[in-house]
Amino acid sequence: MLNGPRDLASGSRCRWHSSQDAGRAAPGGDDHDMMPRKRNTEEARRYEAMIGKGVERRRREREAPLLCAEAPGLVELSIELTECGQGAGFPDVTFIRRFVLATAPALFLVACGDPLCAGGGHDLSPPVMSALGSQQRELRGETKCRGTVGEVTCTRCVRFVMTAAFDDALRTRAMQGESLGSSSSS
Repeated sequence: MLNGPRDLASGSRCRWHSSQDAGRAAPGGDDHDMMPRKRNTEEARRYEAMIGKGVERRRREREAPLLCAEAPGLVELSIELTECGQGAGFPDVTFIRRFVLATAPALFLVACGDPLCAGGGHDLSPPVMSALGSQQRELRGETKCRGTVGEVTCTRCVRFVMTAAFDDALRTRAMQGESLGSSSSS
């Protein structure tokens, strides 16, 4: 029967460290044996950049107006994204984003899928918001990543298909309001 944790390799009991052991060296080693290793500089830079990108994206999402306010009559929205340009031997990756209209920001940012890409990503906001503003039900497009991998431009791209559904009654009223507004100004 085991009375406590054991070192599996030697079968000897392991020693749990308590707060009393904080200033002492571990048996058979020095203080830093139990300390986590520091990341190498390049990995640390990539990690910091990734964290910074996430913070910036969340800030932009908080500041953006809500999608339901910017696209009245919109009842459903999804965007099918296909990431391409990953190089030989890598298949294109496709996924669908569906949006909760009551809480979604009117901002459509897609991160670059290359973990080595710096400053990249895809902003689909201008074409998508333009299409929603004119109440288009479908929009197809492609964007190229604007980042770099080392010293070269990132080769990734995103093809997208936006599919939207509008409340026909609201859509008709909105279109009549536009024609009434344009005829009354003449």
